[in-house]
Amino acid sequence: MKSNFRPSEVQVDYLNQDMLPYLEKMGFDIENYEWNIASINWYNWDNNPRWFVLIKKYEVRNQFKYVGYVEVDIDCDDWNGSESPLGIESIKIAGHGYPCSAIEVVREEDGDYVICEEL
Repeated sequence: MKSNFRPSEVQVDYLNQDMLPYLEKMGFDIENYEWNIASINWYNWDNNPRWFVLIKKYEVRNQFKYVGYVEVDIDCDDWNGSESPLGIESIKIAGHGYPCSAIEVVREEDGDYVICEEL
């Protein structure tokens, strides 16, 4: 995973769905809640490059009410091309808060994904 890689909006949409089985294996309820990526940040402060991903949790039975979030580290490959899903290597609960040395990759604004410019 490289700092200059930017996923396409299509890939972020796929990632929103492809991450669900991983969240379920970690014990999160994917049947009664909706999970959506709020932001993706790249970092490598420990020589282990990965994405720090903020995922928002919504209660779907109560008019899509925001009820919390989870922070995970995601390692994936972009070998499939911009119109295909990313190859997820791993998803783990982030054992830390927002990494201050992170580079913003994607953010959600008003229901749409903004792909951030490479620095």
